[in-house]
Amino acid sequence: MTTILNRTTLSTGIAIFSMFFGAGNVVFPLLLGQISGDMISYALIGLLITAIGGPMLGMLGAILFQGKSKLFFARIGKPGYLMMLCALALLGPFAVMPRCVTVAYAGFQPLFPSVNLTLFTLMFIAVSLICCLNRQRVIVILGYVLSPLLLACLIMIIIKGKTMGHAYPVSSLSPKDAFFGGLTCGYDTMDLIASLFFSATIWNLLKGETDPSSLFKMTIVSGCIGGLLLGLVYIGLSDIAALHTSSMKDIPPEQLITTLSHLTLGPLYGSIANLAILLACLTTVISLTTTISDFFAEEIPLAKANYSLVLTAILIITGLFASLGFERLMYIIHPMVVLCYPAIIVLTICNIFYKTHDFVHVRIPVAVTFLVTLVVYWLAL
Repeated sequence: MTTILNRTTLSTGIAIFSMFFGAGNVVFPLLLGQISGDMISYALIGLLITAIGGPMLGMLGAILFQGKSKLFFARIGKPGYLMMLCALALLGPFAVMPRCVTVAYAGFQPLFPSVNLTLFTLMFIAVSLICCLNRQRVIVILGYVLSPLLLACLIMIIIKGKTMGHAYPVSSLSPKDAFFGGLTCGYDTMDLIASLFFSATIWNLLKGETDPSSLFKMTIVSGCIGGLLLGLVYIGLSDIAALHTSSMKDIPPEQLITTLSHLTLGPLYGSIANLAILLACLTTVISLTTTISDFFAEEIPLAKANYSLVLTAILIITGLFASLGFERLMYIIHPMVVLCYPAIIVLTICNIFYKTHDFVHVRIPVAVTFLVTLVVYWLAL
Protein backbone atom coordinates (compact mmCIF):
# COMPACT_ATOMS: atom_id res chain seq x y z
CA MET A 1 0.00 0.00 0.00
CA THR A 2 2.84 2.40 0.79
CA THR A 3 4.23 2.06 -2.73
CA ILE A 4 0.85 2.88 -4.27
CA LEU A 5 -0.21 5.70 -1.93
CA ASN A 6 2.85 7.95 -2.16
CA ARG A 7 3.89 11.48 -3.03
CA THR A 8 3.36 10.91 -6.76
CA THR A 9 -0.19 9.58 -6.42
CA LEU A 10 -1.11 12.30 -3.93
CA SER A 11 0.15 15.13 -6.14
CA THR A 12 -1.42 13.52 -9.23
CA GLY A 13 -4.71 13.10 -7.35
CA ILE A 14 -4.70 16.79 -6.44
CA ALA A 15 -3.82 17.69 -10.04
CA ILE A 16 -6.78 15.55 -11.20
CA PHE A 17 -9.03 17.51 -8.86
CA SER A 18 -7.70 20.74 -10.36
CA MET A 19 -8.15 19.57 -13.94
CA PHE A 20 -11.76 18.56 -13.33
CA PHE A 21 -12.70 21.43 -11.04
CA GLY A 22 -13.71 24.08 -13.55
CA ALA A 23 -16.66 26.38 -14.10
CA GLY A 24 -19.42 23.80 -13.99
CA ASN A 25 -18.03 22.22 -10.84
CA VAL A 26 -18.36 25.57 -9.07
CA VAL A 27 -21.74 26.64 -10.42
CA PHE A 28 -23.90 23.53 -10.57
CA PRO A 29 -23.58 22.37 -6.94
CA LEU A 30 -24.56 25.90 -5.88
CA LEU A 31 -27.53 25.95 -8.25
CA LEU A 32 -28.55 22.53 -6.98
CA GLY A 33 -28.41 23.68 -3.37
CA GLN A 34 -30.53 26.72 -4.17
CA ILE A 35 -33.36 24.78 -5.76
CA SER A 36 -33.25 21.77 -3.41
CA GLY A 37 -33.65 23.35 0.03
CA ASP A 38 -34.50 20.71 2.61
CA MET A 39 -34.41 18.05 -0.14
CA ILE A 40 -30.65 18.58 -0.51
CA SER A 41 -29.70 15.09 0.70
CA TYR A 42 -31.70 13.45 -2.11
CA ALA A 43 -30.27 15.89 -4.66
CA LEU A 44 -26.72 15.16 -3.53
CA ILE A 45 -27.16 11.43 -4.07
CA GLY A 46 -28.06 12.11 -7.71
CA LEU A 47 -25.24 14.63 -8.11
CA LEU A 48 -22.56 12.31 -6.73
CA ILE A 49 -23.68 9.43 -8.98
CA THR A 50 -23.15 11.39 -12.18
CA ALA A 51 -20.57 14.02 -11.11
CA ILE A 52 -18.25 11.56 -9.30
CA GLY A 53 -19.32 8.11 -10.48
CA GLY A 54 -19.33 9.26 -14.12
CA PRO A 55 -15.75 10.52 -14.34
CA MET A 56 -14.42 7.65 -12.20
CA LEU A 57 -16.13 5.20 -14.56
CA GLY A 58 -14.74 7.07 -17.56
CA MET A 59 -11.25 7.15 -16.12
CA LEU A 60 -11.33 3.41 -15.47
CA GLY A 61 -12.49 2.73 -19.03
CA ALA A 62 -9.98 5.07 -20.64
CA ILE A 63 -7.08 3.74 -18.57
CA LEU A 64 -7.85 0.22 -19.80
CA PHE A 65 -7.19 1.67 -23.27
CA GLN A 66 -4.00 3.38 -21.95
CA GLY A 67 -5.62 6.80 -22.31
CA LYS A 68 -6.04 6.39 -26.09
CA SER A 69 -9.42 8.00 -26.66
CA LYS A 70 -9.48 7.21 -30.38
CA LEU A 71 -9.29 3.47 -29.68
CA PHE A 72 -11.92 3.90 -26.97
CA PHE A 73 -14.47 5.43 -29.36
CA ALA A 74 -13.41 3.34 -32.38
CA ARG A 75 -15.19 0.25 -31.04
CA ILE A 76 -18.48 1.54 -32.49
CA GLY A 77 -16.92 2.25 -35.90
CA LYS A 78 -17.31 5.50 -37.86
CA PRO A 79 -20.12 6.81 -35.59
CA GLY A 80 -17.62 6.56 -32.76
CA TYR A 81 -15.27 9.00 -34.50
CA LEU A 82 -18.17 11.43 -34.94
CA MET A 83 -19.12 11.00 -31.27
CA MET A 84 -15.54 11.69 -30.27
CA LEU A 85 -15.41 14.92 -32.31
CA CYS A 86 -18.73 16.05 -30.78
CA ALA A 87 -17.37 15.28 -27.31
CA LEU A 88 -14.21 17.27 -28.04
CA ALA A 89 -16.26 20.21 -29.32
CA LEU A 90 -18.41 20.23 -26.18
CA LEU A 91 -15.45 19.76 -23.90
CA GLY A 92 -13.40 22.33 -25.73
CA PRO A 93 -13.83 25.74 -27.34
CA PHE A 94 -17.57 25.52 -28.02
CA ALA A 95 -18.85 24.87 -24.50
CA VAL A 96 -16.84 24.01 -21.39
CA MET A 97 -13.83 26.25 -22.05
CA PRO A 98 -15.83 29.44 -22.72
CA ARG A 99 -17.98 28.60 -19.69
CA CYS A 100 -14.79 28.62 -17.63
CA VAL A 101 -13.93 32.08 -18.96
CA THR A 102 -17.31 33.52 -17.92
CA VAL A 103 -17.02 32.13 -14.38
CA ALA A 104 -13.42 33.33 -14.11
CA TYR A 105 -14.57 36.81 -15.13
CA ALA A 106 -17.22 36.79 -12.39
CA GLY A 107 -14.42 36.28 -9.86
CA PHE A 108 -12.20 38.91 -11.48
CA GLN A 109 -14.76 41.69 -11.96
CA PRO A 110 -15.17 42.67 -8.26
CA LEU A 111 -11.40 43.21 -8.05
CA PHE A 112 -11.18 45.26 -11.28
CA PRO A 113 -14.66 46.61 -12.13
CA SER A 114 -13.40 48.73 -15.00
CA VAL A 115 -12.26 45.67 -17.01
CA ASN A 116 -15.05 44.42 -19.28
CA LEU A 117 -15.58 40.84 -20.45
CA THR A 118 -13.91 41.43 -23.82
CA LEU A 119 -10.68 42.78 -22.35
CA PHE A 120 -10.64 40.12 -19.65
CA THR A 121 -11.13 37.38 -22.25
CA LEU A 122 -8.17 38.66 -24.28
CA MET A 123 -5.96 38.63 -21.18
CA PHE A 124 -7.24 35.22 -20.11
CA ILE A 125 -6.58 33.72 -23.55
CA ALA A 126 -3.06 35.21 -23.67
CA VAL A 127 -2.14 33.81 -20.24
CA SER A 128 -3.64 30.42 -21.18
CA LEU A 129 -1.54 30.29 -24.34
CA ILE A 130 1.67 31.07 -22.44
CA CYS A 131 0.86 28.37 -19.88
CA CYS A 132 0.03 25.81 -22.58
CA LEU A 133 3.41 26.38 -24.20
CA ASN A 134 5.06 25.67 -20.83
CA ARG A 135 2.70 22.95 -19.64
CA GLN A 136 5.24 20.69 -17.95
CA ARG A 137 6.07 23.40 -15.44
CA VAL A 138 2.41 24.35 -15.16
CA ILE A 139 1.33 20.82 -14.23
CA VAL A 140 3.91 20.74 -11.43
CA ILE A 141 2.60 24.09 -10.16
CA LEU A 142 -0.96 22.74 -10.32
CA GLY A 143 -0.13 19.78 -8.16
CA TYR A 144 1.96 21.52 -5.54
CA VAL A 145 0.80 25.14 -5.30
CA LEU A 146 -2.43 26.24 -6.97
CA SER A 147 -4.62 23.25 -6.16
CA PRO A 148 -3.87 23.30 -2.41
CA LEU A 149 -4.62 27.05 -2.42
CA LEU A 150 -7.95 26.42 -4.13
CA LEU A 151 -8.82 23.63 -1.70
CA ALA A 152 -7.97 25.82 1.28
CA CYS A 153 -10.20 28.64 0.01
CA LEU A 154 -13.11 26.31 -0.70
CA ILE A 155 -12.80 24.71 2.73
CA MET A 156 -12.89 28.15 4.36
CA ILE A 157 -16.01 29.11 2.37
CA ILE A 158 -17.75 25.86 3.29
CA ILE A 159 -16.88 25.96 7.00
CA LYS A 160 -17.74 29.63 7.39
CA GLY A 161 -20.89 29.24 5.31
CA LYS A 162 -22.02 26.34 7.47
CA THR A 163 -21.57 28.29 10.71
CA MET A 164 -23.38 31.36 9.30
CA GLY A 165 -26.19 29.42 7.63
CA HIS A 166 -29.87 29.53 8.40
CA ALA A 167 -32.38 26.67 8.38
CA TYR A 168 -32.93 24.83 5.11
CA PRO A 169 -35.85 26.42 3.22
CA VAL A 170 -38.80 24.15 2.52
CA SER A 171 -38.55 22.92 -1.06
CA SER A 172 -41.42 22.38 -3.45
CA LEU A 173 -39.50 19.42 -4.92
CA SER A 174 -40.31 15.83 -4.08
CA PRO A 175 -37.43 13.52 -3.12
CA LYS A 176 -37.66 11.97 -6.61
CA ASP A 177 -37.50 15.36 -8.35
CA ALA A 178 -34.56 16.43 -6.19
CA PHE A 179 -32.71 13.20 -7.00
CA PHE A 180 -33.18 13.56 -10.75
CA GLY A 181 -32.27 17.25 -10.50
CA GLY A 182 -28.96 16.14 -8.96
CA LEU A 183 -28.40 13.62 -11.75
CA THR A 184 -28.93 16.34 -14.37
CA CYS A 185 -26.55 18.72 -12.61
CA GLY A 186 -23.92 15.99 -12.68
CA TYR A 187 -24.44 15.59 -16.43
CA ASP A 188 -23.89 19.31 -16.98
CA THR A 189 -20.41 19.20 -15.41
CA MET A 190 -19.46 16.93 -18.35
CA ASP A 191 -16.73 15.31 -16.29
CA LEU A 192 -17.41 11.85 -17.71
CA ILE A 193 -16.52 13.20 -21.16
CA ALA A 194 -13.52 15.04 -19.71
CA SER A 195 -12.22 11.87 -18.05
CA LEU A 196 -12.04 10.05 -21.39
CA PHE A 197 -9.53 12.62 -22.65
CA PHE A 198 -7.79 13.68 -19.44
CA SER A 199 -6.81 10.07 -18.82
CA ALA A 200 -4.11 10.34 -21.48
CA THR A 201 -2.47 13.18 -19.53
CA ILE A 202 -2.80 11.27 -16.26
CA TRP A 203 -1.39 8.09 -17.82
CA ASN A 204 1.59 9.99 -19.23
CA LEU A 205 2.24 11.71 -15.90
CA LEU A 206 2.52 8.40 -14.08
CA LYS A 207 4.07 6.34 -16.87
CA GLY A 208 7.61 7.45 -16.12
CA GLU A 209 7.20 7.26 -12.35
CA THR A 210 6.59 3.57 -11.81
CA ASP A 211 6.87 0.11 -13.33
CA PRO A 212 4.09 -1.10 -15.65
CA SER A 213 2.70 -3.57 -13.09
CA SER A 214 1.93 -0.76 -10.62
CA LEU A 215 0.88 1.86 -13.18
CA PHE A 216 -2.77 0.87 -13.36
CA LYS A 217 -3.15 0.73 -9.58
CA MET A 218 -1.44 4.09 -9.10
CA THR A 219 -3.69 5.66 -11.71
CA ILE A 220 -6.80 4.33 -9.98
CA VAL A 221 -5.58 5.53 -6.57
CA SER A 222 -4.82 8.99 -7.98
CA GLY A 223 -8.28 9.10 -9.55
CA CYS A 224 -9.93 8.11 -6.26
CA ILE A 225 -8.05 10.89 -4.43
CA GLY A 226 -9.23 13.44 -6.99
CA GLY A 227 -12.78 12.04 -6.90
CA LEU A 228 -12.91 12.14 -3.09
CA LEU A 229 -11.83 15.80 -3.06
CA LEU A 230 -14.41 16.67 -5.71
CA GLY A 231 -17.16 14.85 -3.80
CA LEU A 232 -16.41 16.61 -0.53
CA VAL A 233 -16.40 20.01 -2.24
CA TYR A 234 -19.69 19.26 -4.05
CA ILE A 235 -21.38 18.27 -0.80
CA GLY A 236 -20.08 21.34 1.01
CA LEU A 237 -20.98 23.84 -1.72
CA SER A 238 -24.47 22.41 -2.26
CA ASP A 239 -25.14 22.37 1.47
CA ILE A 240 -24.17 25.98 2.13
CA ALA A 241 -26.01 27.16 -1.00
CA ALA A 242 -29.17 25.58 0.41
CA LEU A 243 -28.57 27.30 3.76
CA HIS A 244 -28.00 30.71 2.13
CA THR A 245 -30.74 30.56 -0.50
CA SER A 246 -32.44 33.74 0.73
CA SER A 247 -29.16 35.70 0.48
CA MET A 248 -28.48 34.75 -3.14
CA LYS A 249 -31.82 35.35 -4.87
CA ASP A 250 -31.70 36.65 -8.43
CA ILE A 251 -27.91 36.24 -8.64
CA PRO A 252 -26.70 35.11 -12.12
CA PRO A 253 -25.32 31.54 -12.01
CA GLU A 254 -21.73 32.52 -12.82
CA GLN A 255 -21.72 35.04 -9.93
CA LEU A 256 -22.99 32.67 -7.23
CA ILE A 257 -19.57 31.64 -5.96
CA THR A 258 -18.35 35.25 -5.99
CA THR A 259 -21.34 36.34 -3.93
CA LEU A 260 -21.00 33.42 -1.54
CA SER A 261 -17.28 33.94 -0.94
CA HIS A 262 -17.77 37.61 -0.05
CA LEU A 263 -20.78 36.76 2.09
CA THR A 264 -18.91 34.15 4.13
CA LEU A 265 -15.32 35.40 4.17
CA GLY A 266 -15.65 39.15 3.85
CA PRO A 267 -14.07 41.44 1.22
CA LEU A 268 -10.39 40.54 1.75
CA TYR A 269 -10.53 36.77 2.07
CA GLY A 270 -13.45 36.63 -0.32
CA SER A 271 -11.27 38.28 -2.97
CA ILE A 272 -8.51 35.73 -2.34
CA ALA A 273 -11.04 32.91 -2.73
CA ASN A 274 -12.31 34.41 -5.99
CA LEU A 275 -8.75 34.60 -7.26
CA ALA A 276 -8.28 30.90 -6.45
CA ILE A 277 -11.48 30.05 -8.34
CA LEU A 278 -10.28 32.11 -11.29
CA LEU A 279 -7.08 30.04 -11.26
CA ALA A 280 -9.15 26.84 -11.15
CA CYS A 281 -10.94 27.91 -14.32
CA LEU A 282 -7.59 28.81 -15.88
CA THR A 283 -6.11 25.39 -15.10
CA THR A 284 -9.13 23.65 -16.61
CA VAL A 285 -8.78 25.69 -19.81
CA ILE A 286 -5.05 24.89 -19.97
CA SER A 287 -5.69 21.18 -19.47
CA LEU A 288 -8.45 21.08 -22.09
CA THR A 289 -6.52 23.13 -24.65
CA THR A 290 -3.44 20.92 -24.46
CA THR A 291 -5.53 17.73 -24.45
CA ILE A 292 -7.44 18.73 -27.58
CA SER A 293 -4.31 20.04 -29.31
CA ASP A 294 -2.47 16.80 -28.57
CA PHE A 295 -5.34 14.84 -30.12
CA PHE A 296 -5.20 16.82 -33.37
CA ALA A 297 -1.40 16.66 -33.41
CA GLU A 298 -1.58 12.87 -33.29
CA GLU A 299 -4.30 12.65 -35.94
CA ILE A 300 -3.20 15.35 -38.40
CA PRO A 301 0.48 15.76 -39.42
CA LEU A 302 -0.14 19.41 -40.39
CA ALA A 303 -1.48 20.12 -36.90
CA LYS A 304 1.60 18.53 -35.35
CA ALA A 305 3.86 20.74 -37.45
CA ASN A 306 1.87 23.83 -36.43
CA TYR A 307 1.14 22.94 -32.81
CA SER A 308 1.33 26.52 -31.51
CA LEU A 309 -1.11 27.63 -34.21
CA VAL A 310 -3.57 24.91 -33.18
CA LEU A 311 -3.35 26.04 -29.54
CA THR A 312 -3.97 29.63 -30.60
CA ALA A 313 -6.96 28.73 -32.82
CA ILE A 314 -8.63 26.73 -30.04
CA LEU A 315 -8.21 29.60 -27.58
CA ILE A 316 -9.51 32.20 -30.07
CA ILE A 317 -12.67 30.16 -30.65
CA THR A 318 -13.03 29.86 -26.88
CA GLY A 319 -12.89 33.63 -26.55
CA LEU A 320 -15.54 34.15 -29.22
CA PHE A 321 -17.99 31.76 -27.56
CA ALA A 322 -17.26 33.21 -24.12
CA SER A 323 -18.80 36.46 -25.35
CA LEU A 324 -22.21 34.72 -25.39
CA GLY A 325 -22.27 34.63 -21.59
CA PHE A 326 -22.92 31.74 -19.22
CA GLU A 327 -26.69 31.38 -19.60
CA ARG A 328 -26.65 31.44 -23.41
CA LEU A 329 -23.89 28.86 -23.41
CA MET A 330 -25.92 26.58 -21.14
CA TYR A 331 -28.91 26.97 -23.46
CA ILE A 332 -26.73 25.43 -26.19
CA ILE A 333 -24.89 22.90 -24.04
CA HIS A 334 -27.63 21.32 -21.94
CA PRO A 335 -29.71 19.63 -24.72
CA MET A 336 -26.58 18.19 -26.33
CA VAL A 337 -25.34 16.81 -23.02
CA VAL A 338 -28.70 15.23 -22.17
CA LEU A 339 -28.77 13.51 -25.58
CA CYS A 340 -25.14 12.32 -25.63
CA TYR A 341 -24.41 11.38 -22.02
CA PRO A 342 -26.42 8.13 -21.69
CA ALA A 343 -24.88 6.71 -24.88
CA ILE A 344 -21.37 7.59 -23.69
CA ILE A 345 -22.07 5.93 -20.32
CA VAL A 346 -23.18 2.74 -22.10
CA LEU A 347 -20.12 2.86 -24.38
CA THR A 348 -17.87 3.20 -21.33
CA ILE A 349 -19.48 0.27 -19.53
CA CYS A 350 -19.29 -1.93 -22.64
CA ASN A 351 -15.62 -1.04 -23.13
CA ILE A 352 -14.78 -1.88 -19.52
CA PHE A 353 -16.42 -5.29 -19.85
CA TYR A 354 -14.68 -5.76 -23.20
CA LYS A 355 -11.28 -5.32 -21.55
CA THR A 356 -12.10 -7.26 -18.39
CA HIS A 357 -14.52 -9.99 -19.57
CA ASP A 358 -14.15 -10.06 -23.40
CA PHE A 359 -17.65 -8.61 -23.84
CA VAL A 360 -17.79 -7.90 -27.59
CA HIS A 361 -21.22 -6.25 -27.96
CA VAL A 362 -21.11 -2.46 -28.16
CA ARG A 363 -22.71 -0.99 -31.28
CA ILE A 364 -26.27 -2.16 -30.63
CA PRO A 365 -26.35 -1.16 -26.92
CA VAL A 366 -25.00 2.31 -27.72
CA ALA A 367 -27.33 2.82 -30.70
CA VAL A 368 -30.41 1.68 -28.76
CA THR A 369 -29.50 3.92 -25.82
CA PHE A 370 -29.12 6.95 -28.06
CA LEU A 371 -32.41 6.31 -29.85
CA VAL A 372 -34.32 5.80 -26.60
CA THR A 373 -32.79 8.98 -25.16
CA LEU A 374 -33.76 10.89 -28.31
CA VAL A 375 -37.37 9.69 -28.13
CA VAL A 376 -37.70 10.44 -24.41
CA TYR A 377 -36.20 13.91 -24.88
CA TRP A 378 -38.52 14.65 -27.82
CA LEU A 379 -41.61 13.53 -25.87
CA ALA A 380 -40.56 15.70 -22.91
CA LEU A 381 -40.45 18.88 -25.05
